[in-house]
Amino acid sequence: MSLAPPTAVGGWTVVYEQMKRADGVPFITKQIASGFSAQSGITVVNSGQGVFAIQLFQSEMSGRNPGAFFYRVRRTDSGSLTPVSEGYRAYVP
Repeated sequence: MSLAPPTAVGGWTVVYEQMKRADGVPFITKQIASGFSAQSGITVVNSGQGVFAIQLFQSEMSGRNPGAFFYRVRRTDSGSLTPVSEGYRAYVP
C-alpha cells in the first residue's frame, strides 16, 4: 500500500481490519506500531514515502467462501484516528 501523496509514516500506529461488509465485525485485525515492523503481517517498506505491505495468511481466510471482503486501514496512534484507505478486495482461494 502506498500513500498518495507520499506521507512519512514514522511513529504511526496503523491498523488493518477485514470484515464481510463495511458495517461488519472484523475477523482479521493487524496492527503495527513504531519499532515493531512485520510482527503482525504489516511491514513498513519505505517509512519516508508512506509505503507498507499488508500480508494476509491463508489460515486467516480458512473456511471463508470466495467473494468480496471489506477492508479498512486507519492511523490510530495517540491523538489521531485517521482513515488511510478502505474498500473491497476479492478473495479467491
